[in-house]
Amino acid sequence: MSSKIGNKTPQEFTEGMIQELFVAPTEPPAAVVGRYLNADYAQYTDGQVVGREQQVAHLEFLHKNATLVEFDIQQVTYDGEWLAERHLGHVVFRDGRDVRSEVATFFRIVDGRISEVHEVTRPLSDNDDDRAVHTAH
Repeated sequence: MSSKIGNKTPQEFTEGMIQELFVAPTEPPAAVVGRYLNADYAQYTDGQVVGREQQVAHLEFLHKNATLVEFDIQQVTYDGEWLAERHLGHVVFRDGRDVRSEVATFFRIVDGRISEVHEVTRPLSDNDDDRAVHTAH
């Protein structure tokens, strides 16, 4: 069982992915996802299923509509196949919405990239509609 994902620790992999895809992207999502997501990528979030192309659309939506995206990583652990991560997320949108959530995610890592994601979100606001931001595109 490897304690690394490629040449990175699980914490470094998680932080790098979050920075490059969500917080401080320097390239369009379609150019970056191949570093982190396998072609067979499937994400299961709060009862919705998205594939790799839908994830790219979600990232494009965030990049276009959010003025602030922050992640506060609380926990990361890795058993050689599954990476478990929990974070507090904060997104501010151009329309003034301020969304805060707690997110627990399990990533199945194959050949150093993510093939499968199981994610549960918990809005930290009084607005249950905030949950929809996690799969919006």
